[in-house]
Order: sequence, then structure tokens, then C-alpha cells
Amino acid sequence: MNKTKEPTLYDVIEVIQETSKKLDSRIDSLEQSNNSRFDSIDARFGSMDTRLDSIDDRFDSIDIKIDEGFEKTNERINDVIEVMNAFAADVDKRFDETVTKDYLDCELADLRADLIMLSRKGNFKLSVLVEDLVEEGSLSRKAAKKILALEPSPQK
Repeated sequence: MNKTKEPTLYDVIEVIQETSKKLDSRIDSLEQSNNSRFDSIDARFGSMDTRLDSIDDRFDSIDIKIDEGFEKTNERINDVIEVMNAFAADVDKRFDETVTKDYLDCELADLRADLIMLSRKGNFKLSVLVEDLVEEGSLSRKAAKKILALEPSPQK
């Protein structure tokens, strides 16, 4: 470059070329620096992807365990429901077989009738025996009246 004179077009082009070379050098260094930074960021995102995949796998295994737990719980609930249904059927059967008051009243009346009939038979036998003893003379008429006047079925 000529310092005493005005710069020529050639001098201006030379300065522009030098500046362009410097600028290209700076851009290249910036590009390399940015590329290394972007590579570092890409590596970090890659490691984050790996970590997130690991977390996804853990959540999937937790989901599977929860589903298995729900299935087991549902099976247990179904077992309990089956047992309760069987118990309810057994209780219903027992209530069907339960004796009612009307049934007991009827049975007690039948039993009372049977007891009265047995008592009368016994009284009849006692009367026949007492009469036979009076006729044989083994028992006085007065003693016979006392015996026949005793409970449960007094006779005159």
C-alpha cells in the first residue's frame, strides 16, 4: 500500500481481501467452536434420552406391577364374593328349614293330645285294677274312692 498517495482501487481490494481472509478465519474458528459446542449439546441430549428411556422402562415395569396387583386384588375380591354367596345360600337354606311358631304350636298340640290319651289309658287301667281289688276284697270301697279321687284325672 502506498502511504503517501491516495489509496488506489488495487489497495482497497487488497485491504478487502485481507479483511475477508481474517473474517473467514474468524468465522471458521467460530464454526469449529460452535460445532464442538453443538456436539457437546448433542451428546448431553443423547445422555438425557438414555436416562429418559431408563425412566420410561421403570414406569412401564411399575405399570405392569400395578396391573398385576389389581388382577390379584380382583381375584381375591371375586373369591370373597364367592364365599359370601355360598354363605348367603347356606343361611337362606337354614332359614328355610327353621321351625316357625305355627309349626311348634301344632306339634305341641299333637303332643298334648298324645299325653292326654296316655293319661286316660293309665287312669282306665288304674280304675279297672282298683275295681278288681275291691271285688276280691283286697281293698275297701273307701280306700278305692280315695285312690280314684287322686290327680291327674280324679274320678267320682
